[in-house]
Amino acid sequence: MVYALTKSIPFPSDAAFEAVRLPRVTMSREELRQSLKTMEGMLESLTPHFFAGEAGDSIERRNLGEMLAELLPKPLQPQYRALVPDFFAWLEK
Repeated sequence: MVYALTKSIPFPSDAAFEAVRLPRVTMSREELRQSLKTMEGMLESLTPHFFAGEAGDSIERRNLGEMLAELLPKPLQPQYRALVPDFFAWLEK
């Protein structure tokens, strides 16, 4: 999702966000490290299908969507969705 920070992918002009307070991370560093490693593997497996306009495996898409919903801080999820709405829509197909 870091690519969304570039000027080539601006926020939609109608997007308005307020400052939010992020929740504390409740998992251990090792649990977080393992979760991020798992998410990275899922992204590496699925994103080629997304960029190729292919469906990919629906169970893998659902699992990645659930993992993103769990790991991305809830207050920032609208911003992530605003930056890459097509990706989230694809995950939820």
